[in-house]
Amino acid sequence: MDIRSQPLERRVLLLSVVGAAVFAAGAITMGLLARSQFLLFDGLYSLVSVAASAMSLMASRFMAQEDGQRFPFGKLSVEPLVVGVKYVMILVIITASAVSAAISLFTGGRPVALGLAVTYSFVSTAACWAVAVYIRRRDSQSNLLRAEGNQWLMDTWISGAASAAFAGALVLSRIPSGQSLIPYLDPVMVLAGSLYFVRVPLAAIGQALRELLDMAPDAALQTQVQDAVNSIERSYGFRESYVRMSTVSRRLWVEVDFVVQASTKMRTVAEGDQIREELFQKLQSVDLEKWLTVSFTADRKWAQ
Repeated sequence: MDIRSQPLERRVLLLSVVGAAVFAAGAITMGLLARSQFLLFDGLYSLVSVAASAMSLMASRFMAQEDGQRFPFGKLSVEPLVVGVKYVMILVIITASAVSAAISLFTGGRPVALGLAVTYSFVSTAACWAVAVYIRRRDSQSNLLRAEGNQWLMDTWISGAASAAFAGALVLSRIPSGQSLIPYLDPVMVLAGSLYFVRVPLAAIGQALRELLDMAPDAALQTQVQDAVNSIERSYGFRESYVRMSTVSRRLWVEVDFVVQASTKMRTVAEGDQIREELFQKLQSVDLEKWLTVSFTADRKWAQ
């Protein structure tokens, strides 16, 4: 991430912290007043978001502090660590809410004050969507802001689903045969929301682990880098090459070891630097910050 965007990132994260705190208080209060487990679920999700957003804000400030002695390769690994912890917290809330909803479902359901629940859900949906759009438009290259935007977008869908369900329940409440179903609506909504949204934190945790463990990037990116290296290998007559790569946040790490032979068209350090420049230019279409290391050896054991 460009250092110039860090003050903007911190301002947006601060907005997210304040917004999440307001929505957490509102949803928990309305959940208690309306006796809605779903609104309590929404409030607890927002409460976790307050802690998670505050953690992102602290991480952003930490990463902005230059410390080349202790962190010679930078602090980008902090991003996937924070994102992973954040989504683990969200996953815990989703799991706990689903278990509680299942218990309610099999013990007679839960009556809800529908008028209050519908009003709050509509207001919450609009407000969460506005915050999500604001964050997603600020800086698409920040994993921290991307996680915040996804977090608010999830809350938007949760509130939107609640609005539709509570509105439908209001209609059912005016039909004698439908009134017996209303107590089961709230736990069913929590279960449905939990099952649907659990994939978001699971996917995010998986991606964060891939980055923290320095795993290889997706196949398409690997192919693009390998094709560029193969082109250089053929042009200069190297015997073979070894490529290792990973991505962390917005940085692509690439290490290339070329094995030279008698017919290789490289004789000087200056020509080696020219090869590095050519490879760097071939990778310009990759929309990531590049950390490129290119080595040359006549002995394969130093490259394997």
